[in-house]
Amino acid sequence: MKIIQPIMKLITKVLKKQGYESVHAICGEDGVEKAASEHPDIILMDILLPDREKIIEAGCNGYFEKPIDPLTIMDENEKIIQRERERP
Repeated sequence: MKIIQPIMKLITKVLKKQGYESVHAICGEDGVEKAASEHPDIILMDILLPDREKIIEAGCNGYFEKPIDPLTIMDENEKIIQRERERP
């Protein structure tokens, strides 16, 4: 069964419009496996607010708070991707 939550549908649509492909994971374990095999440029995930500090400590490069603005999210994603590509 393929479950795509509304926010995932929105992000997928925005990414596709900008020429990106997306890979979906419904749970963290699946996401880790897909990240290891797909080597994505960016990983977007929906986390609970209390987990934000743990995610940043684990190496997260940025985050977006809901509600997501589909008009600006790609600009923010591009900034994060570019910043990571410029890291030594």
